[in-house]
Amino acid sequence: MLITCGRHFLDVITYASHDPLSLALIMLGTWALFNGREAVGGLWLAVAAAIRASPLIYLPYLILKRRLIACGVFLIALLGVSAIPDVIGALRGGYTGHLTDWLGQVVGPALVPGNSSELVFWDIWNGANLYNQSLRGLINRFATGPVLGLTPTTILIVVDGIFAAIVGVLLLKSPRRREYVAIDTAVLLIAMLALSPMTSRYHYIFVLPAVILATAATIADPRMRRLGTSVLVASFLLRAGTANDIAGQRLTDFAYTYGFMPLGAIALYIIFGAILWAWHPPGLSAAEPARTHQPSWRPSPE
Repeated sequence: MLITCGRHFLDVITYASHDPLSLALIMLGTWALFNGREAVGGLWLAVAAAIRASPLIYLPYLILKRRLIACGVFLIALLGVSAIPDVIGALRGGYTGHLTDWLGQVVGPALVPGNSSELVFWDIWNGANLYNQSLRGLINRFATGPVLGLTPTTILIVVDGIFAAIVGVLLLKSPRRREYVAIDTAVLLIAMLALSPMTSRYHYIFVLPAVILATAATIADPRMRRLGTSVLVASFLLRAGTANDIAGQRLTDFAYTYGFMPLGAIALYIIFGAILWAWHPPGLSAAEPARTHQPSWRPSPE
């Protein structure tokens, strides 16, 4: 992990990012869902979403998987935690419009491609920003004007729509069983990075669970060795191997320009797709739920 994801750790330290906290909360939520504790899982995921908006992607996931208890707790906890700054402001007689400002100036424009915000950083998010390593950043760098009669906004909607459809197919193919919760989280974390309006280098710490899971599957399952190794090597080269001090500034700028980082993360979907479609985890079938082995007991002959 230090070799394949070491650079992401360094980026987090360099930029003093709070993303590891959000990632830890998501992992706690995933662990709770794995253990069947839906209310606790929904709570942890909601707190992660309140800290960093992109984990909101878990809300449609919980609905899709019919985890209604987790979904209800998620909504209540999200509203409660998000309202804390306004509550503190009201108790101290200060400003109480933090939540509405965030919804109006950040969330609203971010959800509708082509919209704008009065915030000073909005043009940086939506311009040809070399360090925006999301699908939106990639489109913004190349579609500065109409392409084949399609506006940049239309192109972005089509690209995001296709990617969201791929994510949806993977999640629909994933059985609603505890053994597949980790795969679901790996898929969603990569989707967070790709679909976010702004994804910087240090945000790629969120790819760590996907890399760990893909590596574990490649090592543990002989059927995955050749495909898994090839995909992991390609993912590493795209995410980190072509954008560092050793590669040089020219190659690094080329990798940033052409979106090598999001492509390297999305490439891991090949491994997860192979697990879901062809090579199910050893001992598990695609249709039947996993059963705990009950050892037979026979009295020893006297």
